[in-house]
Amino acid sequence: MLVELLMKKNGKILFGVFLVMFAITAAIGITFAVNNLNTTVATFEKDGYALYLDGSKNSKATAYSFKQGTNYQFRESTNTISFESDKENVKVDEETIIHYSDGSLGVLKKVVGIDVSKINNNIIFYYNIYKDTKINYSDKGYS
Repeated sequence: MLVELLMKKNGKILFGVFLVMFAITAAIGITFAVNNLNTTVATFEKDGYALYLDGSKNSKATAYSFKQGTNYQFRESTNTISFESDKENVKVDEETIIHYSDGSLGVLKKVVGIDVSKINNNIIFYYNIYKDTKINYSDKGYS
């Protein structure tokens, strides 16, 4: 009888608390799902480093090194990649150029490459370099 009395008096309050808890849980679940669906994981194929400029005036580039097999995450919602460098988790923009120890390069976003040694020519040649492209280096140059 006491339980029935409490349910009549507090039933609306309990139902309201339940709805609020359900809404909070659903919001957390949706946020988690969206973040994980917009994140891809890949692996660096060789040793190297990422040169990162933070965009502030007069700043020097920071080199974050990584080892072959290091996983990195690309988060689409923030357009950043994160990976572990010297036991520290770092986050850099997707425009960052990846430099491998054998002289090869990698890009994480579509970019344009220009041979700056020929910048004074009448015609400037440029190269579209697409996302996840590896530019290999050998004695004869880049390919």
